[in-house]
Amino acid sequence: MSDQKTPASLPSIKQTLEFVYHGTRYQKINGQLVPVEKPATTVPKVLQFMQKTAEDKQFQQQLGTLLGVGDGDISSYSELDAAEAQALTNNAPVVVEFAPKCN
Repeated sequence: MSDQKTPASLPSIKQTLEFVYHGTRYQKINGQLVPVEKPATTVPKVLQFMQKTAEDKQFQQQLGTLLGVGDGDISSYSELDAAEAQALTNNAPVVVEFAPKCN
């Protein structure tokens, strides 16, 4: 049997063990099980923007005016008509500038 060595150009593979117990994730570090922090559960900015078009009538009206078509409610596929979808595509840079007003 020959002694095969990993070439320096290849990354080494490290074994990572992760366990889940009662909904909590644990990782084995230095022989100890350590709880892994859950990532923050935040709503992405795009979804916040879409939700606001359903909830805030003034914001909805502003978006509708900006697009020039539709009612400005783009909160779901059923609310987004073909003309609004096309206007969003055509006016993407303007909508991106408008979106931060969502906050």
